[in-house]
Amino acid sequence: MTHSQLVQKLREMLNAHGGKAYPAVHLFGIAHAEEMQGHSIPVLCEDVGISRNYAQEFSKGRKLAPFVTLT
Repeated sequence: MTHSQLVQKLREMLNAHGGKAYPAVHLFGIAHAEEMQGHSIPVLCEDVGISRNYAQEFSKGRKLAPFVTLT
């Protein structure tokens, strides 16, 4: 997945969660853990318009991914 595609998907997820970044970021990290590999997460945050500090929250979601099944 390209960086632009990740940005678009994250924007959609943020909008779907009423702009509440924490749940959206965790769920995005779980759902797109593999696609995010090789991408700069702080840059992704900036391009979406959220603080670079959310990069750590993405990391938490990515670490949970092997243990979670989204339906």
